Amino acid sequence: MSISANSLFRDSINFFKNQLNGLFTIVLIATAISVIVYAMLIPNERMIGVLLEAQNQLLDAGNAGLQNWVLNLPEDEKNSILRVSMGLILSVALGSLVLMCGVLSYIANLSRGEAVNGTQALVSSLPKAPAMFLLLIICSLLIQLGITLMVLPGLILAIGFSLAPAILMNEKVNPFNAMGRSWKLAFANWRIAAPMILIWMATQMLVSMLLSSLQLNHIVVNGISFLINNMIAAFALIYFFRLYMLSSKNA
Repeated sequence: MSISANSLFRDSINFFKNQLNGLFTIVLIATAISVIVYAMLIPNERMIGVLLEAQNQLLDAGNAGLQNWVLNLPEDEKNSILRVSMGLILSVALGSLVLMCGVLSYIANLSRGEAVNGTQALVSSLPKAPAMFLLLIICSLLIQLGITLMVLPGLILAIGFSLAPAILMNEKVNPFNAMGRSWKLAFANWRIAAPMILIWMATQMLVSMLLSSLQLNHIVVNGISFLINNMIAAFALIYFFRLYMLSSKNA
Protein backbone atom coordinates (compact mmCIF):
# COMPACT_ATOMS: atom_id res chain seq x y z
CA MET A 1 0.00 0.00 0.00
CA SER A 2 1.49 3.33 -1.06
CA ILE A 3 1.55 6.21 1.41
CA SER A 4 1.43 9.88 0.43
CA ALA A 5 1.69 13.05 2.49
CA ASN A 6 -1.50 14.42 0.93
CA SER A 7 -3.59 11.40 1.92
CA LEU A 8 -2.12 11.44 5.43
CA PHE A 9 -2.94 15.13 5.82
CA ARG A 10 -6.53 14.49 4.68
CA ASP A 11 -6.93 11.53 7.05
CA SER A 12 -5.43 13.49 9.95
CA ILE A 13 -7.66 16.52 9.32
CA ASN A 14 -10.77 14.30 9.18
CA PHE A 15 -9.80 12.52 12.41
CA PHE A 16 -9.02 15.84 14.09
CA LYS A 17 -12.42 17.28 13.15
CA ASN A 18 -14.37 14.15 14.04
CA GLN A 19 -12.67 13.69 17.42
CA LEU A 20 -12.28 17.37 18.31
CA ASN A 21 -14.15 17.13 21.64
CA GLY A 22 -11.91 14.41 23.06
CA LEU A 23 -8.73 15.94 21.67
CA PHE A 24 -9.61 19.42 22.93
CA THR A 25 -10.18 18.03 26.44
CA ILE A 26 -6.65 16.61 26.45
CA VAL A 27 -5.23 19.84 24.99
CA LEU A 28 -6.96 21.92 27.68
CA ILE A 29 -5.66 19.70 30.49
CA ALA A 30 -2.11 19.82 29.09
CA THR A 31 -2.34 23.60 28.68
CA ALA A 32 -3.69 24.07 32.22
CA ILE A 33 -0.79 22.07 33.68
CA SER A 34 1.76 24.11 31.70
CA VAL A 35 0.19 27.43 32.75
CA ILE A 36 -0.02 26.43 36.44
CA VAL A 37 3.63 25.33 36.55
CA TYR A 38 4.70 28.45 34.64
CA ALA A 39 2.73 30.81 36.92
CA MET A 40 4.05 29.16 40.09
CA LEU A 41 7.71 29.38 39.07
CA ILE A 42 7.59 32.65 37.11
CA PRO A 43 5.06 34.89 38.90
CA ASN A 44 6.32 38.23 37.54
CA GLU A 45 7.69 39.51 34.26
CA ARG A 46 10.81 41.07 35.80
CA MET A 47 12.23 37.56 36.29
CA ILE A 48 12.01 36.94 32.54
CA GLY A 49 13.86 40.19 31.89
CA VAL A 50 16.89 38.87 33.81
CA LEU A 51 16.99 35.72 31.66
CA LEU A 52 16.68 37.75 28.46
CA GLU A 53 19.57 39.91 29.60
CA ALA A 54 21.61 36.75 30.23
CA GLN A 55 20.86 35.58 26.68
CA ASN A 56 21.99 38.95 25.31
CA GLN A 57 25.21 38.70 27.30
CA LEU A 58 25.84 35.23 25.84
CA LEU A 59 25.36 36.56 22.30
CA ASP A 60 27.50 39.65 22.87
CA ALA A 61 30.34 38.33 25.02
CA GLY A 62 30.22 34.52 24.72
CA ASN A 63 30.42 32.01 27.57
CA ALA A 64 33.26 33.77 29.40
CA GLY A 65 31.44 37.10 29.35
CA LEU A 66 28.22 35.47 30.52
CA GLN A 67 29.97 33.77 33.45
CA ASN A 68 31.53 37.06 34.59
CA TRP A 69 28.18 38.82 34.25
CA VAL A 70 26.37 36.15 36.30
CA LEU A 71 29.04 36.21 39.03
CA ASN A 72 28.46 39.95 39.51
CA LEU A 73 24.68 39.61 39.78
CA PRO A 74 22.87 39.99 43.11
CA GLU A 75 21.77 36.69 44.66
CA ASP A 76 18.07 37.31 43.95
CA GLU A 77 18.73 37.80 40.23
CA LYS A 78 20.81 34.61 40.09
CA ASN A 79 17.84 32.80 41.64
CA SER A 80 15.55 34.45 39.09
CA ILE A 81 17.57 33.02 36.18
CA LEU A 82 17.41 29.55 37.73
CA ARG A 83 13.67 29.77 38.46
CA VAL A 84 12.77 31.09 35.01
CA SER A 85 14.86 28.41 33.30
CA MET A 86 13.28 25.69 35.42
CA GLY A 87 9.83 27.18 34.92
CA LEU A 88 10.14 27.22 31.15
CA ILE A 89 11.57 23.69 30.98
CA LEU A 90 9.09 22.12 33.41
CA SER A 91 6.01 23.87 32.03
CA VAL A 92 6.78 22.74 28.49
CA ALA A 93 7.96 19.24 29.47
CA LEU A 94 5.02 18.38 31.74
CA GLY A 95 2.46 19.83 29.34
CA SER A 96 4.03 17.96 26.43
CA LEU A 97 4.05 14.72 28.43
CA VAL A 98 0.34 14.98 29.22
CA LEU A 99 -0.45 15.90 25.62
CA MET A 100 1.58 13.06 24.10
CA CYS A 101 0.28 10.40 26.48
CA GLY A 102 -3.32 11.58 26.22
CA VAL A 103 -3.51 12.05 22.45
CA LEU A 104 -1.62 8.86 21.56
CA SER A 105 -3.63 6.79 24.05
CA TYR A 106 -6.83 8.32 22.67
CA ILE A 107 -5.91 7.43 19.08
CA ALA A 108 -4.69 3.94 20.04
CA ASN A 109 -7.91 3.15 21.92
CA LEU A 110 -10.11 4.39 19.09
CA SER A 111 -8.09 2.42 16.53
CA ARG A 112 -8.83 -0.73 18.57
CA GLY A 113 -12.53 0.08 18.49
CA GLU A 114 -12.72 1.17 22.14
CA ALA A 115 -14.95 4.17 22.87
CA VAL A 116 -13.10 6.52 25.23
CA ASN A 117 -13.16 10.20 26.10
CA GLY A 118 -10.16 12.45 26.64
CA THR A 119 -10.01 11.96 30.41
CA GLN A 120 -10.24 8.16 30.15
CA ALA A 121 -7.47 8.16 27.55
CA LEU A 122 -5.22 10.13 29.90
CA VAL A 123 -5.89 7.76 32.80
CA SER A 124 -5.24 4.67 30.67
CA SER A 125 -1.91 6.15 29.51
CA LEU A 126 -0.50 6.53 33.05
CA PRO A 127 1.51 3.25 33.00
CA LYS A 128 3.36 4.54 29.92
CA ALA A 129 4.02 8.01 31.37
CA PRO A 130 7.48 7.34 32.96
CA ALA A 131 8.85 5.79 29.76
CA MET A 132 7.26 8.53 27.65
CA PHE A 133 8.83 11.21 29.88
CA LEU A 134 12.27 9.65 29.44
CA LEU A 135 11.74 9.49 25.68
CA LEU A 136 10.58 13.12 25.63
CA ILE A 137 13.64 14.36 27.54
CA ILE A 138 16.17 12.39 25.48
CA CYS A 139 14.68 13.31 22.10
CA SER A 140 14.17 16.97 23.06
CA LEU A 141 17.77 17.35 24.25
CA LEU A 142 19.22 15.68 21.15
CA ILE A 143 17.03 17.66 18.73
CA GLN A 144 17.73 20.95 20.52
CA LEU A 145 21.46 20.22 20.50
CA GLY A 146 21.29 19.49 16.77
CA ILE A 147 19.41 22.73 16.08
CA THR A 148 21.88 24.70 18.22
CA LEU A 149 24.92 23.31 16.42
CA MET A 150 23.36 23.61 12.98
CA VAL A 151 19.71 23.51 11.93
CA LEU A 152 20.04 20.50 9.59
CA PRO A 153 21.20 17.96 12.24
CA GLY A 154 18.27 19.00 14.42
CA LEU A 155 15.86 18.52 11.53
CA ILE A 156 17.33 15.08 10.74
CA LEU A 157 16.99 14.01 14.38
CA ALA A 158 13.41 15.34 14.53
CA ILE A 159 12.49 13.25 11.49
CA GLY A 160 14.27 10.18 12.84
CA PHE A 161 12.52 10.29 16.22
CA SER A 162 9.11 11.43 14.93
CA LEU A 163 7.48 7.99 15.20
CA ALA A 164 9.06 7.03 18.56
CA PRO A 165 6.15 8.27 20.77
CA ALA A 166 3.59 6.30 18.73
CA ILE A 167 5.78 3.18 18.82
CA LEU A 168 6.30 3.49 22.59
CA MET A 169 2.56 3.89 23.20
CA ASN A 170 1.51 1.06 20.88
CA GLU A 171 4.23 -1.56 21.45
CA LYS A 172 5.88 -3.20 24.45
CA VAL A 173 9.28 -1.59 23.99
CA ASN A 174 11.54 0.71 26.00
CA PRO A 175 12.30 4.30 24.89
CA PHE A 176 15.62 3.37 23.28
CA ASN A 177 14.12 0.56 21.22
CA ALA A 178 11.31 2.91 20.20
CA MET A 179 13.89 5.46 19.02
CA GLY A 180 15.78 2.83 17.02
CA ARG A 181 12.64 1.46 15.38
CA SER A 182 11.42 4.99 14.67
CA TRP A 183 14.70 5.85 12.96
CA LYS A 184 14.28 2.96 10.50
CA LEU A 185 10.59 3.54 9.76
CA ALA A 186 10.81 7.34 9.58
CA PHE A 187 13.72 7.43 7.14
CA ALA A 188 12.11 4.75 5.02
CA ASN A 189 9.30 7.32 4.66
CA TRP A 190 11.26 10.56 5.11
CA ARG A 191 9.49 12.31 2.23
CA ILE A 192 6.24 11.93 4.18
CA ALA A 193 7.61 12.68 7.66
CA ALA A 194 9.67 15.75 6.67
CA PRO A 195 6.78 18.01 5.51
CA MET A 196 4.97 17.63 8.84
CA ILE A 197 8.16 18.36 10.80
CA LEU A 198 8.81 21.50 8.74
CA ILE A 199 5.20 22.70 9.06
CA TRP A 200 5.26 22.04 12.81
CA MET A 201 8.48 24.00 13.32
CA ALA A 202 7.32 26.86 11.07
CA THR A 203 3.97 27.24 12.83
CA GLN A 204 5.67 27.29 16.24
CA MET A 205 7.94 30.11 15.06
CA LEU A 206 4.98 31.98 13.56
CA VAL A 207 2.94 31.69 16.78
CA SER A 208 5.91 32.95 18.81
CA MET A 209 6.39 35.95 16.50
CA LEU A 210 2.69 36.88 16.52
CA LEU A 211 2.27 36.58 20.29
CA SER A 212 5.45 38.54 21.06
CA SER A 213 3.70 41.69 19.82
CA LEU A 214 0.75 41.35 22.23
CA GLN A 215 0.73 43.78 25.14
CA LEU A 216 -0.75 41.36 27.67
CA ASN A 217 0.27 39.80 30.97
CA HIS A 218 3.12 37.35 30.34
CA ILE A 219 1.16 34.47 31.90
CA VAL A 220 -1.80 35.13 29.59
CA VAL A 221 0.47 35.32 26.54
CA ASN A 222 2.20 32.07 27.44
CA GLY A 223 -1.16 30.44 28.15
CA ILE A 224 -2.34 31.34 24.64
CA SER A 225 0.98 30.09 23.25
CA PHE A 226 0.68 26.77 25.10
CA LEU A 227 -2.90 26.31 23.86
CA ILE A 228 -2.16 27.01 20.19
CA ASN A 229 1.05 24.99 20.16
CA ASN A 230 -0.70 22.07 21.87
CA MET A 231 -3.42 22.08 19.21
CA ILE A 232 -0.75 22.01 16.50
CA ALA A 233 1.17 19.27 18.33
CA ALA A 234 -2.01 17.19 18.70
CA PHE A 235 -2.51 17.30 14.94
CA ALA A 236 1.14 16.35 14.36
CA LEU A 237 0.78 13.38 16.73
CA ILE A 238 -2.26 12.18 14.77
CA TYR A 239 -0.29 12.48 11.53
CA PHE A 240 2.72 10.56 12.85
CA PHE A 241 0.57 7.88 14.51
CA ARG A 242 -1.18 7.28 11.20
CA LEU A 243 2.19 7.18 9.39
CA TYR A 244 3.48 4.68 11.96
CA MET A 245 0.47 2.40 11.49
CA LEU A 246 0.72 2.45 7.70
CA SER A 247 4.51 2.09 7.55
CA SER A 248 4.40 -0.82 10.04
CA LYS A 249 2.01 -2.69 7.77
CA ASN A 250 4.28 -2.12 4.78
CA ALA A 251 7.49 -3.02 6.63
